[in-house]
Order: sequence, then structure tokens, then C-alpha cells
Amino acid sequence: MLDEVVASLARKQNNTELALNWMEEIQRLSHITFVALDDDLAQAAAAIVARYRQRGSDAVYAAVARRFAAALVTLDAEQEVAQ
Repeated sequence: MLDEVVASLARKQNNTELALNWMEEIQRLSHITFVALDDDLAQAAAAIVARYRQRGSDAVYAAVARRFAAALVTLDAEQEVAQ
């Protein structure tokens, strides 16, 4: 999620302008698809939260991967279960 990247940069670098500039650069990348969190995706994520006890943002990642039949690449063993 773009907001996670921006928040991380802002916190770690203590630099709002840097974080916002990175956000704009990331949005310009043509090989990245941004997916809107619609009601169906939110409900799918909620089901993943309930079933696998995932955090909300992690469940959204898993739900997006499921929607697009894409591999979810993660180092989080808990998140791998929800794939």
C-alpha cells in the first residue's frame, strides 16, 4: 500500500517532503497497478481477518493477491497462511 511506504519514509527520515516526493514518484511507475479498496475487496479482507487472524492491511494484501490470482510475496509466515 502506498500509504505504508509514505508513512514509513516520513517516520524514519523525519521528512514529510521526502515522503510526499517518493509518493509522487511511485505513482508515476508504469509497471505498478494501484487497486482501489472497494466493498467487495474490503469484505474479502474482512473474511481473511476473521479466518486467519490477520492484521487489516495484511488481509487487504492477501485479498488483492487472491482477486488477481497473483502470488503474494512475503517474509511474514503468518501472512503466507492466508494465501
